[in-house]
Amino acid sequence: AMHSPLPAPPDADACLDPSVAEIALRFRAHASLANRTYHLKKFPSRFVGAELVAELVEAGAAANKEEAVLQGNVLVDEGIVEHVTRDHSLKDERLFCRFV
Repeated sequence: AMHSPLPAPPDADACLDPSVAEIALRFRAHASLANRTYHLKKFPSRFVGAELVAELVEAGAAANKEEAVLQGNVLVDEGIVEHVTRDHSLKDERLFCRFV
């Protein structure tokens, strides 16, 4: 039986898909941007990376969490989203992120 080839990996220099940017802006408008605390340090108006990943999947911009993480990191590369201390890329984890 013939197998269809695996899809090509996303281009590392992928341009930001306008629908992903639109979903990110909608997410920003209604996300629970809370004042978060980590190791007694306060981070005002932050969200958790896993929340944006879930939003991209739920909105249909990504087929799964792995794809959503890739798209979320395009938002990071484009300077739209960043980890609060810039120590991490966007991950499907409880890492604090912010809109730039």
